[in-house]
Amino acid sequence: PDLTLQSNPGISNHSPKTDTVSIPDYQYCTTDELGLFIDFMEIPISNIENTISKIAAVEGPIHIEELFERIGDLGNIPRMTGKIKNVLLQACDQAKNNHRIQIRDNFLWPPKPPAILLRKRKPNQGTEIGWICDEELCVSIRYILERQFATIEDDLVSQTLKLFGIKTSETGRKRIRTIIQQMIKENELMVTPTGMIDIRR
Repeated sequence: PDLTLQSNPGISNHSPKTDTVSIPDYQYCTTDELGLFIDFMEIPISNIENTISKIAAVEGPIHIEELFERIGDLGNIPRMTGKIKNVLLQACDQAKNNHRIQIRDNFLWPPKPPAILLRKRKPNQGTEIGWICDEELCVSIRYILERQFATIEDDLVSQTLKLFGIKTSETGRKRIRTIIQQMIKENELMVTPTGMIDIRR
Protein backbone atom coordinates (compact mmCIF):
# COMPACT_ATOMS: atom_id res chain seq x y z
CA PRO A 1 0.00 0.00 0.00
CA ASP A 2 1.00 3.61 -0.49
CA LEU A 3 1.95 4.73 3.00
CA THR A 4 2.00 8.32 1.77
CA LEU A 5 -1.79 8.28 1.72
CA GLN A 6 -2.36 6.41 4.94
CA SER A 7 -3.42 7.92 8.23
CA ASN A 8 -1.91 7.56 11.64
CA PRO A 9 -2.90 8.85 15.08
CA GLY A 10 -0.41 11.74 14.91
CA ILE A 11 -0.80 14.92 12.94
CA SER A 12 1.27 13.69 9.99
CA ASN A 13 2.33 10.45 8.35
CA HIS A 14 5.83 8.98 8.24
CA SER A 15 6.27 7.28 4.88
CA PRO A 16 8.80 6.34 2.22
CA LYS A 17 8.82 8.00 -1.19
CA THR A 18 6.20 6.41 -3.43
CA ASP A 19 5.54 7.56 -6.98
CA THR A 20 3.47 4.72 -8.40
CA VAL A 21 0.14 5.15 -6.62
CA SER A 22 -2.21 8.03 -7.40
CA ILE A 23 -4.53 9.72 -4.94
CA PRO A 24 -7.85 7.86 -4.74
CA ASP A 25 -11.08 9.70 -5.47
CA TYR A 26 -13.22 10.93 -2.59
CA GLN A 27 -15.96 8.36 -2.02
CA TYR A 28 -19.52 9.47 -1.24
CA CYS A 29 -21.85 7.59 1.08
CA THR A 30 -24.95 6.53 -0.86
CA THR A 31 -27.23 5.08 1.83
CA ASP A 32 -30.94 5.66 1.12
CA GLU A 33 -32.19 5.13 4.66
CA LEU A 34 -33.32 8.73 5.09
CA GLY A 35 -34.98 8.94 1.69
CA LEU A 36 -37.65 6.50 2.82
CA PHE A 37 -39.26 9.23 4.96
CA ILE A 38 -41.25 12.22 3.69
CA ASP A 39 -40.83 14.41 6.80
CA PHE A 40 -37.33 14.50 8.25
CA MET A 41 -38.59 15.35 11.73
CA GLU A 42 -40.50 12.04 11.79
CA ILE A 43 -37.35 9.96 11.24
CA PRO A 44 -36.37 7.96 14.37
CA ILE A 45 -33.10 9.23 15.78
CA SER A 46 -31.74 5.66 15.58
CA ASN A 47 -32.11 5.80 11.79
CA ILE A 48 -30.32 9.15 11.69
CA GLU A 49 -27.56 7.73 13.89
CA ASN A 50 -27.20 4.79 11.47
CA THR A 51 -26.87 7.15 8.52
CA ILE A 52 -24.31 9.34 10.27
CA SER A 53 -22.27 6.27 11.22
CA LYS A 54 -22.34 5.06 7.61
CA ILE A 55 -21.23 8.48 6.34
CA ALA A 56 -18.35 8.58 8.82
CA ALA A 57 -17.32 5.05 7.80
CA VAL A 58 -17.17 5.98 4.10
CA GLU A 59 -16.21 9.66 4.16
CA GLY A 60 -14.54 10.20 7.51
CA PRO A 61 -12.89 12.40 8.49
CA ILE A 62 -15.75 14.65 7.41
CA HIS A 63 -16.43 18.14 8.77
CA ILE A 64 -19.76 18.62 10.53
CA GLU A 65 -20.85 21.26 7.99
CA GLU A 66 -20.15 18.90 5.10
CA LEU A 67 -22.06 16.22 7.01
CA PHE A 68 -25.05 18.58 7.12
CA GLU A 69 -24.81 18.95 3.34
CA ARG A 70 -24.60 15.20 2.83
CA ILE A 71 -27.60 14.58 5.09
CA GLY A 72 -29.50 17.24 3.16
CA ASP A 73 -28.79 15.42 -0.11
CA LEU A 74 -29.53 11.94 1.24
CA GLY A 75 -32.71 13.03 3.02
CA ASN A 76 -33.95 15.31 0.24
CA ILE A 77 -34.02 18.21 2.69
CA PRO A 78 -34.55 21.50 0.80
CA ARG A 79 -33.37 23.69 3.69
CA MET A 80 -31.11 22.75 6.59
CA THR A 81 -32.80 24.58 9.45
CA GLY A 82 -31.39 25.09 12.93
CA LYS A 83 -33.95 22.63 14.27
CA ILE A 84 -32.76 19.91 11.88
CA LYS A 85 -29.12 20.64 12.71
CA ASN A 86 -29.89 20.23 16.41
CA VAL A 87 -31.41 16.81 15.73
CA LEU A 88 -28.32 15.86 13.72
CA LEU A 89 -26.01 17.00 16.51
CA GLN A 90 -27.98 14.90 18.99
CA ALA A 91 -27.64 11.90 16.67
CA CYS A 92 -23.90 12.57 16.37
CA ASP A 93 -23.56 12.56 20.15
CA GLN A 94 -25.54 9.33 20.33
CA ALA A 95 -23.33 7.70 17.69
CA LYS A 96 -20.24 8.85 19.58
CA ASN A 97 -21.56 7.52 22.89
CA ASN A 98 -22.29 4.20 21.18
CA HIS A 99 -18.68 4.12 19.89
CA ARG A 100 -19.81 4.17 16.27
CA ILE A 101 -17.92 7.38 15.44
CA GLN A 102 -15.25 9.64 16.89
CA ILE A 103 -15.57 13.43 16.95
CA ARG A 104 -12.42 15.55 16.95
CA ASP A 105 -12.31 19.28 16.24
CA ASN A 106 -15.66 19.32 14.39
CA PHE A 107 -14.68 16.31 12.27
CA LEU A 108 -16.42 12.96 12.35
CA TRP A 109 -14.12 9.94 12.10
CA PRO A 110 -14.85 6.23 11.93
CA PRO A 111 -14.05 4.28 15.12
CA LYS A 112 -10.70 3.20 13.65
CA PRO A 113 -8.46 5.52 11.59
CA PRO A 114 -9.17 5.14 7.86
CA ALA A 115 -6.62 3.19 5.83
CA ILE A 116 -6.50 6.01 3.26
CA LEU A 117 -6.58 9.61 4.44
CA LEU A 118 -5.66 11.74 1.41
CA ARG A 119 -8.55 11.87 -1.08
CA LYS A 120 -8.97 13.64 -4.44
CA ARG A 121 -11.98 15.96 -4.38
CA LYS A 122 -14.24 16.34 -7.40
CA PRO A 123 -14.32 19.74 -9.18
CA ASN A 124 -17.97 20.29 -8.23
CA GLN A 125 -17.57 19.16 -4.63
CA GLY A 126 -17.30 22.70 -3.30
CA THR A 127 -14.61 21.84 -0.78
CA GLU A 128 -13.62 24.58 1.66
CA ILE A 129 -10.24 24.71 3.38
CA GLY A 130 -11.95 24.51 6.77
CA TRP A 131 -13.56 21.21 5.77
CA ILE A 132 -10.20 19.43 5.51
CA CYS A 133 -8.67 18.21 8.76
CA ASP A 134 -5.08 18.95 9.78
CA GLU A 135 -4.12 15.30 9.41
CA GLU A 136 -5.16 15.16 5.75
CA LEU A 137 -3.42 18.46 5.01
CA CYS A 138 -0.21 17.08 6.53
CA VAL A 139 -0.38 13.99 4.33
CA SER A 140 -0.96 16.17 1.26
CA ILE A 141 2.10 18.30 2.04
CA ARG A 142 4.27 15.21 2.44
CA TYR A 143 2.78 13.77 -0.76
CA ILE A 144 3.90 16.85 -2.70
CA LEU A 145 7.38 17.03 -1.18
CA GLU A 146 8.06 13.34 -1.70
CA ARG A 147 7.53 13.83 -5.42
CA GLN A 148 9.49 17.02 -6.01
CA PHE A 149 11.71 17.40 -2.94
CA ALA A 150 12.61 20.81 -1.47
CA THR A 151 10.17 23.58 -2.40
CA ILE A 152 9.80 27.23 -1.51
CA GLU A 153 6.98 27.77 0.97
CA ASP A 154 4.75 29.87 -1.31
CA ASP A 155 4.84 27.20 -4.03
CA LEU A 156 4.15 24.44 -1.51
CA VAL A 157 1.14 26.36 -0.20
CA SER A 158 -0.25 26.92 -3.70
CA GLN A 159 0.26 23.29 -4.74
CA THR A 160 -1.44 22.02 -1.59
CA LEU A 161 -4.52 24.15 -2.25
CA LYS A 162 -4.52 23.06 -5.90
CA LEU A 163 -4.36 19.41 -4.87
CA PHE A 164 -7.74 19.81 -3.16
CA GLY A 165 -9.22 21.98 -5.91
CA ILE A 166 -9.47 24.96 -3.58
CA LYS A 167 -9.19 28.47 -4.97
CA THR A 168 -6.31 30.47 -3.57
CA SER A 169 -7.33 32.83 -0.77
CA GLU A 170 -5.57 34.44 2.15
CA THR A 171 -7.55 32.22 4.53
CA GLY A 172 -6.42 29.10 2.69
CA ARG A 173 -2.80 30.22 2.43
CA LYS A 174 -2.70 31.10 6.12
CA ARG A 175 -4.09 27.68 7.07
CA ILE A 176 -1.50 25.79 4.99
CA ARG A 177 1.35 27.96 6.31
CA THR A 178 0.23 27.19 9.86
CA ILE A 179 0.30 23.46 9.11
CA ILE A 180 3.76 23.72 7.54
CA GLN A 181 5.13 25.58 10.56
CA GLN A 182 3.59 23.01 12.88
CA MET A 183 5.22 20.19 10.90
CA ILE A 184 8.57 22.00 11.11
CA LYS A 185 8.14 22.37 14.87
CA GLU A 186 7.39 18.65 15.17
CA ASN A 187 10.47 17.79 13.07
CA GLU A 188 8.43 16.37 10.21
CA LEU A 189 9.71 19.09 7.88
CA MET A 190 12.83 21.25 7.82
CA VAL A 191 13.99 24.53 6.33
CA THR A 192 17.08 24.03 4.15
CA PRO A 193 20.03 26.45 4.20
CA THR A 194 18.58 27.98 1.02
CA GLY A 195 15.23 28.63 2.71
CA MET A 196 13.34 25.78 1.02
CA ILE A 197 10.90 23.45 2.77
CA ASP A 198 11.76 19.75 2.70
CA ILE A 199 10.97 16.53 4.55
CA ARG A 200 13.34 15.78 7.38
CA ARG A 201 14.89 12.56 6.17
